[in-house]
This record gives sequence, structure tokens and C-alpha cells, in this order.
Amino acid sequence: GIAPAYVKTPMITEQLTEAQRQELLKQIPVGRFCEPEEFAHTVRFLASPLSGFITGEILDVNGGMDM
Repeated sequence: GIAPAYVKTPMITEQLTEAQRQELLKQIPVGRFCEPEEFAHTVRFLASPLSGFITGEILDVNGGMDM
């Protein structure tokens, strides 16, 4: 499974105020939101033969938030 944090989607860019976005960014060590393409790359990797020996895992895609 994949456990994403904040992906830059309309929910982040349009439904939150700038102040709310800045507060969230303070919690993310890499200092930015996940790009949709980055999330798609994670899905692509897990669906590919490259991850054929990975089982029973939850992959945190969170920019270091929960480390």
C-alpha cells in the first residue's frame, strides 16, 4: 500500500488558504508538497517487476513527516 501525505492537488492548492498551506509546509522536512507525478512514480514502481519481491508493506510518501 501507499500512504501519501500532502499531494499537490486542487484540495491543497484551491481549498486551503495560503496561511494553511504554509502551516502544513512547516511540518514537512523537505519543505514542499508531493507532486502528483512523484506519487504516480511510486505507483508505477510498485506495479512493475522491479518491486516483485516487496510484499506486505506500506510505503510512506510523506517528505519525511513521519520519520
